[in-house]
Amino acid sequence: MIKAKQLYLGLDDLARLPELTEEELLLAMETRYKSDKIFSFVGPNLAVVNPFKMIDNLFSKEKLKFFQDAVKRNINPSTLEPHIYGVAAVAMLQAQEGKRKQAIVISGESGAGKTENTKFAI
Repeated sequence: MIKAKQLYLGLDDLARLPELTEEELLLAMETRYKSDKIFSFVGPNLAVVNPFKMIDNLFSKEKLKFFQDAVKRNINPSTLEPHIYGVAAVAMLQAQEGKRKQAIVISGESGAGKTENTKFAI
């Protein structure tokens, strides 16, 4: 289990799990959640688990600036750590490059944190 925990914590894109099953995906998300890693990529999608608590520096001005600077330097934010700021930065970068119109779809159960993540994306 220790090897699996290290793998889950170090793997930002869960689509790269050695065995991509529902059980492994849920176990990886639970392991990351318990270590305050509430954001995970699953392929091109961002999965977010509501922590129901404040996590220090998760939405700090420094974190926001980090992703804004990535856009200014033309670094694809999807290659960085998974974060809602990164999703917004990718959309902004692609809109600025004139590739196409952008949309971010945020969905989930009641109480999942949709409103808060929408605010962070905007």
